[in-house]
Amino acid sequence: MQNAWSPAVLGCSERGATAWAKAGLDALELGDEAVLDAGTFSLDGRPMRGVRQAVHRMARAGHTARVRRLSELDGTERAAVAARAQLWRGDETERGYSMALSRVADPADPDAVLVTAERDGQPCGLLQLVPWARTGCPWT
Repeated sequence: MQNAWSPAVLGCSERGATAWAKAGLDALELGDEAVLDAGTFSLDGRPMRGVRQAVHRMARAGHTARVRRLSELDGTERAAVAARAQLWRGDETERGYSMALSRVADPADPDAVLVTAERDGQPCGLLQLVPWARTGCPWT
């Protein structure tokens, strides 16, 4: 190899991964995504026991969570969330998650969903989810 390059593909389908493997390349699975119907989702039943226990442990430890669209936050709160994310991320370029946006709590993403967690009134976590498809929901 003249340039010592390593060919790579990120985010291909199972069929694509099979084709690459047949060509002699390694195929690695990078995690699972889940699509939930929030209207019917439940923590009931034995399969959800571990999740239910984790939820109760976090509540007993004083954690709370809020779920909102970014459009529900005023400019001051959006700026605080963005600053907190920058502080927690640090100065290094993020390379651990292939679908991360380069921004958090940006007014350009009013339909994004923001999940914030607090413990004893202090922020301890945040997650931003960006809807996709024209309706923000692929099945409608």
